[in-house]
Amino acid sequence: MTLSVRAIALLAIALAAHLLLISQSAVTVTFVDVPSEVTRVTRFEWREGLVPREIAAPLERAATSLLVSAPPGLQSAVLFYRGDGAYAIDGPFPWPAAPSRRRAPDAWRRTIAGAIPPEVATDAVPTWLGGDAAEPVWPRCFRKDVGAWQCLGVSPNRRGIVALASPGVLWWASVDTAAGAPLRRAGWGRVVAIDSGDRDDHEVKTTFAYPVAPPSERLATVRLGTAPVSTAESVALSSGLLWIVGPTPPPMAWLEIRTADSGPAYVSLQELSEGLPSTPMYVRLLPHRTLTGRVTAADGQPAPGTLVTVFRAIDPRPAPGNSLPPRRVFTAETVAGADGSFVIDALGEADYEVVAWHAQLGRESLFVQPAQTTIAVTLRTAGTARGRIVSSGQAVAGIDVVSVPDMTTFNAARDMTDVKGGDAKTDADGRFSVMLASAGGGELRIGGAGYAVRRVPLPRPAAASLDLGDIEIAAAIDVTIVLDREVACGVRAVGPIGRAGLQVITAVRATTGTFALSVPEAGVWQIGLLCTAEKHALSPASMQITPAQAGKELHFVVR
Repeated sequence: MTLSVRAIALLAIALAAHLLLISQSAVTVTFVDVPSEVTRVTRFEWREGLVPREIAAPLERAATSLLVSAPPGLQSAVLFYRGDGAYAIDGPFPWPAAPSRRRAPDAWRRTIAGAIPPEVATDAVPTWLGGDAAEPVWPRCFRKDVGAWQCLGVSPNRRGIVALASPGVLWWASVDTAAGAPLRRAGWGRVVAIDSGDRDDHEVKTTFAYPVAPPSERLATVRLGTAPVSTAESVALSSGLLWIVGPTPPPMAWLEIRTADSGPAYVSLQELSEGLPSTPMYVRLLPHRTLTGRVTAADGQPAPGTLVTVFRAIDPRPAPGNSLPPRRVFTAETVAGADGSFVIDALGEADYEVVAWHAQLGRESLFVQPAQTTIAVTLRTAGTARGRIVSSGQAVAGIDVVSVPDMTTFNAARDMTDVKGGDAKTDADGRFSVMLASAGGGELRIGGAGYAVRRVPLPRPAAASLDLGDIEIAAAIDVTIVLDREVACGVRAVGPIGRAGLQVITAVRATTGTFALSVPEAGVWQIGLLCTAEKHALSPASMQITPAQAGKELHFVVR
């Protein structure tokens, strides 16, 4: 359709009237104390969650003041630019209905931008995480288009997190420069705010761990090992502010937080992962505890050399009447000194158990109260086994006496220290004394130092005092391993197979293709090669070795 000259004239008149109306309704805001570095000023229409839209506005500068005119009521932000591209922001604020004065801001900021991977949902909106209470408004992040994000108003040298939450996926990047880092994929992320008291300049140390699931035959155990959660990360955003991120956490996993003077505090990764990334979890670090104690034997004498181990409960305290003990994980370990004293440093606010174990004097387990800093431990034993080791009627010194639990009791035990008795070496007269396991049973494995192993069964329940008398041991079974051809490898034997307390024995090269092997116990032994370059195996891979083979050759084929 073609407009007539008259229609065009009428349209021009209407447009001029509209512009006149706008100019008459515009309200001037005078910004005072404008920094001298400001070279350019722009005004943006502010729409929450959307990229700000630049609006032309009449500007007038007079000395250190700047006059900006705009229609009243419009939500606006005014940016004051320096020559290097940095800017200060005033706003967002509703443009006033009457002329007013505002002090120009002087906190210089910058814009950070980055790319968004194509697989990120189109409705995922970027969020800046890592600000502080002094800056509740800035930075603000926007999605410029499908493939880019932008954060406006970032303070210089401030590290932050840009996060975009898609269904079931969190995309994030740690940024501290004008160029945004590539977004990374994670299962969850969370800001953790740390209160460590008056000191906020200490480096915060974090550790991720989870309890190691025991083998299927040890499901009843209450004392578990730990393993690191290597896929979880901690990013320090500022003093006392962390970004924690990772995949779906393993069951019962935790975050340990400490500083030089405070903590540790333990935070459930499951609990962390269930919160919104922008909702901080607040953690208060209390001054760490030092636990001192002294270990004595049942007669009150010091128990030097006692192994003192601390475990932390990872299950809630059982309800009254529930005898099922909470599961625990290793925390710290030390050995009691000459006077029986020990020190365990840097305990946090948690339920701890102290387990003391001495090979001859007994064991004890005590729980530590939350505020407790000293502890006295008295060792107790279910019984003591004594005896003398002889060979051909002569006492033998330096022989190992090792308590070994039977496998059935071991697999069913909740507490490993209940099934482990003491260990010792025979003295100059061949005598020994070891404590018996609380659960009783098991056996003493006696031998070594060129002598064959002798196994002595122990009673269940444990006897208060068990005199085993003289125990005769024989010489080890010395055999010669003969290979069908020479290889640049050593020979190793592992066994006896099927018995508790496997041993690894290395043979000594004698001549070309032959090795001297001292077997400490009759039974089935696996014989293999130790090679550094080529890989070889022996046939047969295992062999029954008995005292009848002492002094004989055992032949193997190298494959």
